[in-house]
Amino acid sequence: LTRHSDTRNKRGRWVNVDDADFRCDIVETVCKNDQGKGVYQMVHAQIIEKDDSKPYRNIGRNDKHDVYVILLDSIASTQGTRNLPQTLHFFEKSMQAVSFPHINKVGLNSRPNGVALWFGKRMEKVSRKIFNLPDLEPDWTYDYFCKRYVDNETFLLKEFSEQGYKTLLAEDWMMGTLNWPKCKGFDKQPTDHYMRLAFKQSPQFSYRCGN
Repeated sequence: LTRHSDTRNKRGRWVNVDDADFRCDIVETVCKNDQGKGVYQMVHAQIIEKDDSKPYRNIGRNDKHDVYVILLDSIASTQGTRNLPQTLHFFEKSMQAVSFPHINKVGLNSRPNGVALWFGKRMEKVSRKIFNLPDLEPDWTYDYFCKRYVDNETFLLKEFSEQGYKTLLAEDWMMGTLNWPKCKGFDKQPTDHYMRLAFKQSPQFSYRCGN
């Protein structure tokens, strides 16, 4: 499977699994019994290394650190400390993760927090009445964000890509941060490896809105 758009995949021809050399990240499989009836179907995700090497700017390749960002959305760091102490302990002690202790959520659910992380923009008004300060207005309106592609915006993973990194974006459902409910998202694939294809192809993870 390869990407056609944020809402559609391109499906290649079916081949016998014993004869196949899968050179794409997302592979759909179907097993049939002797009567030709499907008895098993699964979408598999993998990472296929690509030969195209990106130039590294400013510093040498050996000086680049691998960067993994794990976002638990709509939860402040203090709330995470109270409610997920074992999870944070595992990340920090077993995986040498770096926590950002003063990061706070800037809105409800995934979108406003994901947009703040990836694009550095607010999508909801921030009330500062308790501080006797004027509210902070959103940087992006719904129409500005939703009815146009965001490829030309400053995007965190694009900046890593321009520094020579291989990038991956994996969310936890098909209608992700940039597409729910009927937003355009990206016109071109934004990262080297993009897990939306797997969620789009898997019925248990897909979501239909409106029709």
